[in-house]
Amino acid sequence: MADKYKDKGLTGLANLGNTCFMNTTLQCLSHTYSFNDFLQHGTYKQKIKKKPEALVLMEWDKLRAMVWSENCIISPGGFLTSVQKVAKIKEKHLFTGFAQNDLPEFLTFIIDCFHTAIMREVNMKIKGNILTDKDKVAKKCFDMMKNMYKKEYSEILDIFYGIHVSCVKGEEGNTLSCNPEPFLMLDLPVPDKRNVSLINCFDEYTKKETLDDDNQYINDEGKKVVAKQIEFWKFPDVLI
Repeated sequence: MADKYKDKGLTGLANLGNTCFMNTTLQCLSHTYSFNDFLQHGTYKQKIKKKPEALVLMEWDKLRAMVWSENCIISPGGFLTSVQKVAKIKEKHLFTGFAQNDLPEFLTFIIDCFHTAIMREVNMKIKGNILTDKDKVAKKCFDMMKNMYKKEYSEILDIFYGIHVSCVKGEEGNTLSCNPEPFLMLDLPVPDKRNVSLINCFDEYTKKETLDDDNQYINDEGKKVVAKQIEFWKFPDVLI
């Protein structure tokens, strides 16, 4: 953690109705230093679009700056108003009032607003030769990124979004198929044992699943006993 963050950001947010879910989200978001640095640099303002979602990003940047300027208590009324206004336009009615809501759903909503506010078309080229199974997976991941993001790229994708791949492998370990997908949040299973670590949860999440009997893999060569496994190809700067 950089010295500029030391002993700062210890700011409370006042509840405005049943908005503790929002305040909890914002306190976590406030301490994602890579996102703070991106906003503090200010270059995003040159990329911001005239879209309703831009209001949420601008209001968050204002609130974030206040949170880190002085340790005190702040009423996040401006940010809440921006969320309610944009939620109404996007027909996300859950966030148009002052009722209690689901934190992950709210976080997904505002991160999507941040992304939409500055997304733009970029030039993406894929180079290199495919020599190994790993190269084949990489090519599929790059193709997915190009198809999904070349017209809608933003730095938010690098900060908050990762890519995992669902791979099907034969008994010899060769990759038969792979399906890459972006993710914003991971729902990790918790193993049923004592003294569970985060690594244990990831091991459980990426555990191999044998597909046999009724679930056998079928291709041109017929049915095969294979293993299905989730692998991570890219982690974001901030893993949620």
